[in-house]
Amino acid sequence: MMNPDPEGAQVPPIDPSRKGGTDSSALAFARAHPLYIAIAAVVLLIAAAAYFLKPARVVTDAPHASSATGTALPPESSPSFADRAAEDPGYVALVNSSLDLYKRGQFAESISAAKRALRINPQGGRAYNNICAAYAAQRMWDEAIEACNAALAIDPAFELAKNNLAWAKAGKQGK
Repeated sequence: MMNPDPEGAQVPPIDPSRKGGTDSSALAFARAHPLYIAIAAVVLLIAAAAYFLKPARVVTDAPHASSATGTALPPESSPSFADRAAEDPGYVALVNSSLDLYKRGQFAESISAAKRALRINPQGGRAYNNICAAYAAQRMWDEAIEACNAALAIDPAFELAKNNLAWAKAGKQGK
């Protein structure tokens, strides 16, 4: 005899003696050891919570935007930046301050903080990139281009600076 499916289809009856039936070895184990199942469920919940509820990552990268949309792009890693960060926390603090000021729309202050960072580390590509983004946000295209070129002279592979340079050049051309 066929069992009716809730949606009206006919399904064959389940034979508990068959492998994969309702009393498969996993289900039999679960019935025999409910405490193990409860512990496994708690462990899975904790793992899921740890994965999905992890704290936000602090980004020390400079402001950046795509040239086409002006939307934020994911930060790029730079081992040379990490090395400098370990060597001089004053530089990192000023770059982070510059980024924070940029995010609040305080572009002149952002530029000032980035220039102070450059006094600590004249090879600070992130600081030049912050300067570029702050000038570009003010539509000061020539200054932005100059700052991005300085960042790229230090690190030609610096994708954020490349994006900001493209943004500044497009802005200068009125696009």
